[in-house]
Amino acid sequence: KKNRDLDLLELICSLFNYLAPERNISQAIITTENPGLDFSLSLTISSRKLLSSSSDNHESVLKPAPQVLIATSPKFWNLYQDHRLFISKLIEDDIMHFEKFKFLISYFELVVFRYRSSYFRQKIKNLIDLYHSLRINVSRSNILKDSFNQLRNIGPSDLYKRFSVHFIGEQGIDAGGLTKEWLTLVVSEFFNSNNSLFIQRNNQSFQPNPSSYLNPDHIEYFKIAGFIIARTLISGHCVNAHLSMSFYRQILHRQPKLKDLEDFDDQLYRSFQYILENDI
Repeated sequence: KKNRDLDLLELICSLFNYLAPERNISQAIITTENPGLDFSLSLTISSRKLLSSSSDNHESVLKPAPQVLIATSPKFWNLYQDHRLFISKLIEDDIMHFEKFKFLISYFELVVFRYRSSYFRQKIKNLIDLYHSLRINVSRSNILKDSFNQLRNIGPSDLYKRFSVHFIGEQGIDAGGLTKEWLTLVVSEFFNSNNSLFIQRNNQSFQPNPSSYLNPDHIEYFKIAGFIIARTLISGHCVNAHLSMSFYRQILHRQPKLKDLEDFDDQLYRSFQYILENDI
C-alpha cells in the first residue's frame, strides 16, 4: 500500500509539473492586496504547530492564485485552485514534497514564507563539508581587516567548508564556539558606523552607506559581508544583521515601495504621503 501511495504521489506531481505553464522571467506575482515581503510568517513549522489554534487550516501553506495569474493559463490555474488544499496538506505533512511539485519552485510566491524557509533549511543543513576546513586566523583588535584579507580570494565552494577560527595570541581549539564568536564579532564590525559600510536608519535597520566609496575596497567588503551572512544562514547562527526593507527588496529583485522611504527619511515620506492624500 505504501508503494502504491508513493507511485500515486509521483503521478500527481508529474501531472501538475507537466501541465504547469513555464514562467516568464519578467512575470511578477502579487498574491496579496498588500504586496510586501512575507517575513511576518517566518515561524518554523514546529513553532507554528505549537502556536496554532483550532482555527488553523491549510490556507496557510499555499496561497490562492491571483486573477492576473489565472488569466495567463485558466485551465491549469483553475486546476491548481481546485486541488490547492490537497497539495497544501501534502507539503504540511512533509516539507520535502515541496520540491516534488516543481512548478511551485518556479511560482514560489504561492508558498508562504515559513514553508519556503523550512524547505531551504532542510536542503542546506547537510551541505556543510565536515571533512574539509577553512582556517581563519584573526586578531580581535583588527578582526574586520584580518577577516577581509583571508576571505577576499576564496571561492564559493569554501562557503560550505567547516570553519576553524583561531584568535591570534589566544589558546583554544575551535569546536564551534570560536566560529560562532567570530561570526558575531565580524558582523558587528561590518555594521559599525566607524567603518562607513552601512548606516543605521530610523527603525534601527541597516542599509549600504552612500559614502562607502571612501573605502577603495568597499565593493569587495560588501561581497565578503554577503558571504559571511550567507554562511550564518547555512549554519543556522543568529547574528545582528537587520537590513532595511528597501534593501531586502533590492536583493530579491523586488520594486521598492513608498512605505520603505519611511525608514530612510520619515519627513520626506510624510511629505510624499501628504501630496498623495491631498489635492494640491
